[in-house]
Parts: sequence; structure tokens; C-alpha cells
Amino acid sequence: PALFRTMPRVIRSMRRTYPELTLAAHVVGVRTNVRDSDLTADYSTAGLKNSAPRIGRSGVESSYDHELRGVSGLRRTVRDRRQRVISSEIVRHPVSGRDLTVTLDSKLQQLCEQLLSESLGDAPRLLLPELPPAESEAADNAVTAEPQPIPSGGCVVVMEADSGRLLAAASAPDFDLSMFAEGSPAMWTAVNMDARRPFVPRFSAMALPPGSTFIIVTAVAGLESGTITADRPFECR
Repeated sequence: PALFRTMPRVIRSMRRTYPELTLAAHVVGVRTNVRDSDLTADYSTAGLKNSAPRIGRSGVESSYDHELRGVSGLRRTVRDRRQRVISSEIVRHPVSGRDLTVTLDSKLQQLCEQLLSESLGDAPRLLLPELPPAESEAADNAVTAEPQPIPSGGCVVVMEADSGRLLAAASAPDFDLSMFAEGSPAMWTAVNMDARRPFVPRFSAMALPPGSTFIIVTAVAGLESGTITADRPFECR
């Protein structure tokens, strides 16, 4: 006869799913397993380290982690040497996390992300015009045009002027949120090898030159000094 017998156990767990994959990935943020440096007295006494809970690391997942995560339940079970249950009691009832609704307009967010992807060359140009050829023939002689530079990254932020609500906050290059639930080694390798740093939310975590906003100051100075006229075309890069 066998000296030991393995008793089957059914463990129920939950995980996040991301139907839209890359949509608003930097806004939603990521969740990863708890590290030793994250543990507090509450985690240790509740024995949550062994259950490997996941906490928010960036975006909304981080800012509202304490509301989204809820509180895990805790049951104390006493068994004998034959693994028969002697007693079982609920030490703490579970509390579900709260839902969170953001102000983003999903269609506008998708449009901004598509425009950024086309600008970076990560997607075929369906909305943006095709890039001009490197060389163009002039009427009298051949003129070599300066090649159009392809940016390494960018962001688009759209706010509602009256309320200040964010309608779109897109950053490129982006990443697939499902990587943190069921990502393959190939997906992780591709993102980690991308020198453009896809995980960085450029709308909140990078210092960018205020070009578009400062154009107003430059234009007013040019008009007041008479250097330019209101009808003069100006190519801004």
C-alpha cells in the first residue's frame, strides 16, 4: 500500500483581462506580483506573501491601487495528520475592490494612438498622408529634398477646456497590456529590446520642449516686429 496519498485541491483565483490590448495602456498602467520591498506589516500578518497578490505599478493601477485591489479574505483551517479537516473558521471576510471610471473618450483615444503609430512608422499610413519621396523632380532641374525624419516617440493630450477632464492621453510607442497576464517570451523580448522605451508614458514622465505652445509667443513677436506677415507661410518642424 502507498505510504502517502496526494489530496486534490481546487484553488480559485482571478486575473485581469485586457480586451482592447494596447488602448490607453499607459493610462491604465500595469500590475505585477508583490516584491519583498512592498510588504508591510499588514501583508506579513495576513500571509498574503505566499498567495502572491499583484499590485499596481503605474498609471491608474498604481494611483488607485488601494481602491481597486480590495481586501483578500482569510480562512484558518486545522487538519490532522491524515489531512482531515478538524476545524475551519473565517478570520476575515473578503472585500471586493471598487470600480473606476475614467473620463477618456475611447474613440478619440484610439484615433490619437493610431495617428501616433502612423507617425512613428509602427502602422501603415491610413490617416496621415504618405511621406514625400526623398528625391523630387523640379521643372528645370532635379532637386534633392531633405528626408522627413521619423520620430522615436510622441504623445497626444486632449483636454476639455471647461472642466479640465482628460479626453485622450496617448503615448507612443505603446505596449500590450496582456503581456502582464499571459505574455510570451517573444513579446517581452521585443518590448525590452525597443530602444524607444515603450513603457515610458511620455505625456506625464518626460520633459518635452514646449514647442507648440511657444509658437504663439514667437508668432506674436514676429508680427509685432514686422519680420513676418500674417499671410506668410512658415514650415514648423
